[in-house]
Amino acid sequence: VVTDLLNIVGYAFLQGRQDHSLIDVEVSGPSVEDVQTDVNGRYEIVDARSGRYEFLFEHDLYLPAHLRDCDTGIGTEFNPPALTLVAGDLNKDSAINIMDLTRCAAVFGTADPGADLNADGVVNLLDLVLIGINFGRVGPTTQVCP
Repeated sequence: VVTDLLNIVGYAFLQGRQDHSLIDVEVSGPSVEDVQTDVNGRYEIVDARSGRYEFLFEHDLYLPAHLRDCDTGIGTEFNPPALTLVAGDLNKDSAINIMDLTRCAAVFGTADPGADLNADGVVNLLDLVLIGINFGRVGPTTQVCP
């Protein structure tokens, strides 16, 4: 009888969006899983072995995020801390810089999904503001479990 199984249930969010679905979550540790978030940002790994885990979160247009050193302890459920992916990496180079700003400005006013950070159907000031707020950030962003 295996007694060290638990469910891992967590949340990841996309900065500037209401729909937090389709964030790729790569989980490594005693159990290895690849899952995606639902519209509310929730992800779940059922019947994972207890132990120390690392999580990598990725979504187009966002800096990747790394959650590390998560020890599940014992129990029936482990809840890693929620995190928010940083918007603005349009060219997937893990940096929000002049290249991203230039790309967004070049398609301003269009419906280009490759620059519509908040997914409202048009590249507009809201998208430029997200890049401006995060300008200079690089990824992956890293957080350590408490």
